Amino acid sequence: MHPPSLEELAHLQDEYVRRFKGRKEKLDIVMALRDLKALQNVASQVMQKTAKEVYLIGQGGFNMVFAIQFKDGSDIVARVHGSPSLQDVDHSKEELLLRIQSEFATIRYLKEKTTIPVPEVLHLDISFVNSVGAPYSLQERIIGPRVADMKSQGMSSDQLMNVVKQVARCEAQLLQSNFDAIGSLVYDSVTTEYRVDRATLSSVRLPHNRGPWSSTADYIYSLVASQRSDLREDGWIEKRKEWLSDLNRLIASPLKDIEAEARADHTHYTSWFAMLEESLVQLDFSAFDPPNYPFVLRHDDLSIGNVLVDYADPSCVRNIIDWEGSRVVPFWLAISNQFITKYDFHDESLVAQLSGVRLDILRSLIDSFPDADTLLAMQNLVGLHTIARVKLCNLPVAIAHKAVEDFVKSRSPDEVKHFRSMIELSLAYVNPQSREMGRLLGWET
Repeated sequence: MHPPSLEELAHLQDEYVRRFKGRKEKLDIVMALRDLKALQNVASQVMQKTAKEVYLIGQGGFNMVFAIQFKDGSDIVARVHGSPSLQDVDHSKEELLLRIQSEFATIRYLKEKTTIPVPEVLHLDISFVNSVGAPYSLQERIIGPRVADMKSQGMSSDQLMNVVKQVARCEAQLLQSNFDAIGSLVYDSVTTEYRVDRATLSSVRLPHNRGPWSSTADYIYSLVASQRSDLREDGWIEKRKEWLSDLNRLIASPLKDIEAEARADHTHYTSWFAMLEESLVQLDFSAFDPPNYPFVLRHDDLSIGNVLVDYADPSCVRNIIDWEGSRVVPFWLAISNQFITKYDFHDESLVAQLSGVRLDILRSLIDSFPDADTLLAMQNLVGLHTIARVKLCNLPVAIAHKAVEDFVKSRSPDEVKHFRSMIELSLAYVNPQSREMGRLLGWET
């Protein structure tokens, strides 16, 4: 497999845009507000050579990626804020600016403190009022396919195993970082120190209280409180109806009355999350916090789509990209396995083998690695975190029930009694359709 030319990458991107109805029109709106000639001029000034062409080669939830080619044949990439997905339209510039600052503080930290392969940032302009028309960065272009691309091309199990080992060593370095709070990393250019600020925006909902938080308990409570607040907002039932309608078309025994189901779900969740909040207050989470386990840096989407490998040797990791939305989290959340999932690797025996190798590497590199029982308790806490963090209007009741049911398996009998009523409530409420929707989303319900 040979690296595609910039022209080929641009052509593939154009084909991708045209596959989705309305995507081209949204792209044109965003592109009209960006000055690519100005971007080309900045690149020429920064690199001290003449840029001759700019190609759109990628789009994410928050940025567009351009390749800038120079007359001498070399190239770099520019990540320019704004995307046809329009994920940022409802957020203030202050919040967007904090997210951008945190992303580049994270990359800077990784360059200084770790050997994790990340792109070299050549130039950064975080102003919304500049010649390009949006915040942007110039970075070295890492030439390499994503693991996701190579997997579809027939990547061998041995090659995949080598990639998993390298990614696990990178994870180990993240798990060995140590911070004093939960939130997003920022860099203070005056003191030349890193500190943890409030959590930045990402593609997943965040609590109304953005932190920073000093404990697992404070963090979890703020998430649950936000879910309760969202349930009180106008429009929740309408959003629930839309989501139920979408999934209803995919299940074997569809719901007959979407309106009634949405209203019943709202009533159920209102009572259930009030009970969850009351139950959580009775628990002690300190065993999961410093000094037992540190607050550490976590890539927010360490997936096969964000790990680049070598074209000539797909078993060699070249770079880990897309650190936007990364944050400082409790150890128990960072230890969760993002890279090896049954969505990406449908062979359960392969998933088990890869997961086992990953854990062996982490155990060998991290002091005071949790034992099997503690690790299970951490995994169950991740499940609870999931239902507290996702958009509740898009969550099957069966998943919420299963997450709490699993969570209490790792708690003491005295603590379990606080959850008995809410488990009984959801067990009586969950219907076959909710269970089927949960299975569609990857949960054993």
